Amino acid sequence: MSTSVTGAPGYKQKDYLYRLIISQLFYDGHQQLAVSLSNLVGAHPACPPSDKLSRVVVLGSEADLDRRITMEPVAPGSGIDLEFETESVLMSPEAALYETCYVTAHKSACRCAAFSPDGRLIATGSEDSSIKILDVERMLAKSATPAEQIAQETAQQSMENHPVIRTLYDHMEEVTCLDFHPTAQVLASGSKDRFIKLYDYAKPSVKRAFKTFQEAEDLRCIAFHPSGDFLLVGTEHPTVRLYDVNTGCCFVGPNPSHQHKAAITSLRYSPDAKLYVTSSKDGDIKIWDGVSNRCINSFVKAHDGSEVCSVVFARNGKYVLSSGKDSLVKLWELSTSRCLIAYTGAGATGKMTHRVQAIFNHTEDYVFFPDEKMVSLCCWNSRNAERQRLLALGNVIGVLSKVSFAQQPQEELIIREGGTGTLACVINETSGDEVHRIQWYREDEAIDPESPVYPRYDYADHAHVNGNYNLTISAAVLAEDNTRFYCVIDDGVTQDETSQIANVTIAVFPVQALYISQNGAELAVNGSAQFEDGFEGYVSVTVNNCNPAPLIRWFYRNNNEAWDILSSGVTTTLNPGTNENTIVATSTLSLTPSSDDNMAEVMVRISHAALDDELQLFTTLDVEHAPTVIVVDPPPPIHLRAGNAAQIFAIVAANPNATVIWMKNDEVIQRGNPLTFSTVDDSVAGENYWCNATNVHGSLQSDRFTIVVDTVISGKPKVIIIISIPAAVILVVVIYVFYIVFIKDATPLPPGDGTTATVSSFMPDKVDVSVEKTFYPDGHGGIVEREPESTDEEAADGLDGMPDRSRTSYAAAMSRPKTMPSLLSTVKDIGELMK
Repeated sequence: MSTSVTGAPGYKQKDYLYRLIISQLFYDGHQQLAVSLSNLVGAHPACPPSDKLSRVVVLGSEADLDRRITMEPVAPGSGIDLEFETESVLMSPEAALYETCYVTAHKSACRCAAFSPDGRLIATGSEDSSIKILDVERMLAKSATPAEQIAQETAQQSMENHPVIRTLYDHMEEVTCLDFHPTAQVLASGSKDRFIKLYDYAKPSVKRAFKTFQEAEDLRCIAFHPSGDFLLVGTEHPTVRLYDVNTGCCFVGPNPSHQHKAAITSLRYSPDAKLYVTSSKDGDIKIWDGVSNRCINSFVKAHDGSEVCSVVFARNGKYVLSSGKDSLVKLWELSTSRCLIAYTGAGATGKMTHRVQAIFNHTEDYVFFPDEKMVSLCCWNSRNAERQRLLALGNVIGVLSKVSFAQQPQEELIIREGGTGTLACVINETSGDEVHRIQWYREDEAIDPESPVYPRYDYADHAHVNGNYNLTISAAVLAEDNTRFYCVIDDGVTQDETSQIANVTIAVFPVQALYISQNGAELAVNGSAQFEDGFEGYVSVTVNNCNPAPLIRWFYRNNNEAWDILSSGVTTTLNPGTNENTIVATSTLSLTPSSDDNMAEVMVRISHAALDDELQLFTTLDVEHAPTVIVVDPPPPIHLRAGNAAQIFAIVAANPNATVIWMKNDEVIQRGNPLTFSTVDDSVAGENYWCNATNVHGSLQSDRFTIVVDTVISGKPKVIIIISIPAAVILVVVIYVFYIVFIKDATPLPPGDGTTATVSSFMPDKVDVSVEKTFYPDGHGGIVEREPESTDEEAADGLDGMPDRSRTSYAAAMSRPKTMPSLLSTVKDIGELMK
């Protein structure tokens, strides 16, 4: 059986290799191992003892020795390739020779760093939201320059030799990731403020991003496509995003099930852009197709379920190097989807707490990984995982420096244009009495107070024990001083102590009058803004050429109530001003008023650092609307006096004013307001009156109402009883019956002067008795009677001496309805009145 010289061994070649090993083990006397291996691989037929494998190895070693004599060293950048060679002559210096050459410091912790593709620049991002770009050659030059020579440099020379060539400030929160564009001088950054920003660092004065993308979650990692046209983005969300750098369009994979189950921790493209790799807090590593964005392979629980912290491709695209919080670094072969090498020995005291990254060196001869517990850098041979000497991380800030800041510059300082301001700088000497250089910087430009270029700045450039070296800025100028300042202590060794950044703002406010505008037109002072009921409209105020942005607040009140601040519907835009370093601030209030808001007041208050008192502007809402309310005055039912002139008003809530039409029985009787009657007569009375109010926005009809005409009778006043016809008929019948029954035959009452009269008494169940009675005054305006005593015979008769005529009247009375005498008197009075 023969084997192939080129290419990977097939099944038959491997079977033959296993048989050679088994035969060699039998030949060398390792029967137990040979039997175990034979059972494991299923060798058939049985393998006889043989030393053929030994002879093959000898021949192969001789051939390999001949090849090594003529082999050239591995060129830098060829990278790791375990498929063909596990050992090679290394061009990289020994790992033990790596050392710290330069240290720079942000005012807060440094969170990320990235090399430019050509290795000439380094970008660092900090928790203080700043980004620094450093020149590698300047760092190396400064580390090789003696401290004495550095101390003798002028401010201009110090500025020219300073490694920090750009300082970028455009994020509001911690900078979490950075990446250089592969071909252009563009740097991309991501932050916890959820913005991705692109900077053109080719411009020396650049401080702000020229393009910004907003994300929905905090940024964790970004990576440019090798072409530079796309940007891969990982956030706290499990979904991987892909941005088109030119258009800003965002893309995601077509299959949601392919996505991770937790936040993305790292991502990188392969050099040929055919693949990209991602890692996540869910512990998985995923390989994606670089064109279709589909997941083509997954290493589930790549670090035994621990969070995967970083992933990076080898230069040939065959391997992926990963690190996890299990303190292991692993090399994965993509063709076989397996872990080839595990680099162990880091984190001997336990698992990692923080997210750290494993990387190759520039030739991929070594693998580096920080050990957070030992504050050192672990190093392995990338091909055989042989552990190298630990390297110091070089984080010696506060150790080498003999001086420190007792008081740093304030973070924010506002100076009115033309005014004076001071930035604090007080340092403490911890040991020794050497003189250290104190250097103030305006942006990255060193300030030399003795130079005529900086006549408005004053500070001492050398410090001794407990030195106060404040920077005083006089006659502040917007174009020059509206920037960032910081102070650097040069300790004369290898590191500088840098203060926190002081943001100096020169306050400028325009002198022109401010006004509220609508649709670009200025509204008159205390004038009105036109709106339409239910339709959105805008009013705005613009402050031109100011610095910094003013605080603009809108307020609302109706019917002279308390002012309410408006928080919704208010947007403020900032644009560059016509003057350098100024802005144009426009605050717009969006309203959708109703008819209830008509004549309501709107106030805008403007506060600014250059003003002693806030400005106030007012406008009134003129809301046009259809008629909403009609009130008829006087209120219905309306009583009008006959013979007089009268007016009826319609009070209409409408804007603009409505035209009123008066109707009776659905016929127009008058146009205009009020409804006027020159003389009220009976024709005016009626129940079917109403009015209609109309303007350009609509119309409204009032409720129907009644007009009653009151008649005045001349002479003695009469009682007028107005009743309905059926009730009147019933009343007349009742009065007639009472008259016939009680009044017509009734005997008039006696005068009450002591005379005698005969009266008829109405007694139930008895005949009509006529009796002679004598009447006397009772002293109270009434009369009393005194009856004569009856005889025994009359009493026995039961009629008490009643005459025959009275007996006849009694029989007739018993056949008629009976009532009380008081009611009879009342009916008589009514009868007299009716006469």
